[in-house]
Amino acid sequence: TITLKAFPVMTYSETPFSIASTVSSGLTATYDSSSASVAIISGDQAMIKGVGTAVITAYQGGDSNHLPAEPVRQVLTVNKAPVKVTLGGLAQTYDGKPKPATSTTTPDKLTVSMTYDGGETAPVNAGNYAVAAMVREANYEGSATATMTIARAPQNTTRATDATTGAPPARAASMPSSARNSSELADTP
Repeated sequence: TITLKAFPVMTYSETPFSIASTVSSGLTATYDSSSASVAIISGDQAMIKGVGTAVITAYQGGDSNHLPAEPVRQVLTVNKAPVKVTLGGLAQTYDGKPKPATSTTTPDKLTVSMTYDGGETAPVNAGNYAVAAMVREANYEGSATATMTIARAPQNTTRATDATTGAPPARAASMPSSARNSSELADTP
């Protein structure tokens, strides 16, 4: 008889774990997984390969003194691993170009999708925008939300200068109001 201990619900991980079983004859059990995309078996070690469900079967073929034992099965369920998502680039200044937020994940280098006020296009105009980030990976899950603020751009003014002297241009002389009418201007030879 084989006794195969039930598996707890697992989380995706690269760390192998031991399969615990006992065989009444004292012989050693061998194991098999119904889904190599969820778990693979090497000796009494199981390596989680992905999210899903696999049936792990324990076998004992017997020997010259013992009949084969009835195979025993236990279900292995693997859930997505949690991911920490950190948002950045949330304080920007308007310059007429799209302002996407940035994201980092732990573990790193995972695919993250972003939305801004529910749309996929990064905002351009000054204002506040709700940013939502979600991990898009088969074996991981995580999300983050924050507010992005795009500040209004400062006004830039420049003062004209004389190209030769670098001084401000001379002010034009004022003309008396009585001389502003062209019909009142006299021709002088």
